[in-house]
Amino acid sequence: MANGDFAASAETSAKPGTAGLLKRLGLWLNPHPDAPVADELDPSTRLAMERTSLALDRSYLAYERTLQAWIRTALSMISFGFTLGKLGTVVQSIEMKGPFSREYGLKGIAYFLVMLGTLGLTGAIVQHVLQLRGLYRMGFHRRLSIALAIAFLLAILGGFAFTSLVFEL
Repeated sequence: MANGDFAASAETSAKPGTAGLLKRLGLWLNPHPDAPVADELDPSTRLAMERTSLALDRSYLAYERTLQAWIRTALSMISFGFTLGKLGTVVQSIEMKGPFSREYGLKGIAYFLVMLGTLGLTGAIVQHVLQLRGLYRMGFHRRLSIALAIAFLLAILGGFAFTSLVFEL
């Protein structure tokens, strides 16, 4: 046995992996019981599995950041549109000229902003869920997404804001 081989085998036996430690503590939950445990694999395969896992984590976090950006944008549109709509009930005389000499009232712009924000957020929710399904198919473990819950609640809020503008509550 070469000197380098002995050092490598002593290092791996002295330093147990995370799976081995969790098994000893009784906390090991193997999501794929038929798959080999990382401690039983050669180092190159273990490193490849860790890199894949980290890549899935990075993709998940990128999807979360994208949804959060959509939340910020949609919330701005919904709140600005709702404010314009409520301001439009006080100020009735504001008209704006648009393309082709068409006149737009403050209410129309408010409706448009609230609808655009709500529909944009709904589309972002659908896109996020589809992207997460792709990650789950690749082996990513399900997590609670607070951003998704907030986006869903804000989409409902946008629907209520639009209804409030339409019915002048």
